[in-house]
Amino acid sequence: IKLFYHSHPEHDAYFSEEDARMALFDNEPTYPEARYLVISVYNRKIKEQAFFEWNPESGTFEKQPG
Repeated sequence: IKLFYHSHPEHDAYFSEEDARMALFDNEPTYPEARYLVISVYNRKIKEQAFFEWNPESGTFEKQPG
């Protein structure tokens, strides 16, 4: 798996605590090489998108250039 994607209706494109919880197992990423695309949708239109990747040094998902 190279990419997971989902939308945040009526919210900005950020990696939420819920997103991180779903992407981790035992505090480690289930798919450490995968990218995560979060799409912000307002009024049924895409406002923005953002890519996130796991950073093993910081132990968090960090925003990446898209």
